[in-house]
Amino acid sequence: MIFRPFEEKDTEELLTRVSECLTEGESVIREIRENIAAGNYFGGVAEEDGRFLGFATAREGFGFTVPHPELEEEIRKMFPKGRFFVGDEMWVSEEARGQGVAGKCLKITRDELVRRGGNYWLTELWVYPDGHSPVKDVAEGCGEKMYEKLVPMFYRDLGKYGMSCPICGDDCKCSAMVRVYQLKPEEEGKNG
Repeated sequence: MIFRPFEEKDTEELLTRVSECLTEGESVIREIRENIAAGNYFGGVAEEDGRFLGFATAREGFGFTVPHPELEEEIRKMFPKGRFFVGDEMWVSEEARGQGVAGKCLKITRDELVRRGGNYWLTELWVYPDGHSPVKDVAEGCGEKMYEKLVPMFYRDLGKYGMSCPICGDDCKCSAMVRVYQLKPEEEGKNG
């Protein structure tokens, strides 16, 4: 298995996985394409024999899958000067699960965020209606956890934005564990 940085040539494979397995919606695909074209989309990829086995991606910016202005304001007040990056997508194939693929892809992503001068990594970890979060433990390698909040029914408005939940469909009852990880102190990064 090979681990390497995400490259523009990976776009179609990544978009296929996002469409099949993660949050569906043309708005998500359009946003990813725009960020890739602008050079603002990066991460780690695992592959073997030319097949994608996993990835973790991020982009510079601040925001969530669906808007939560009150939460965004709360976090911005806590970290007013830091340069933020947003965890975007993470996926590992069934055959590669349990082999450390997600953690290695996240490390590549984290190293790139630090290289680009990031102070904070904003993540929203999907929490199913039954309380299970598939990436909760893996995300611990993102940096020092500075903020954490469980937001019930976080994704209830997906349909308003042309998306549907891969677990619940159009009536999403999933929550999110919102976290901010410190990549490096604000004085060491570029202020945003």
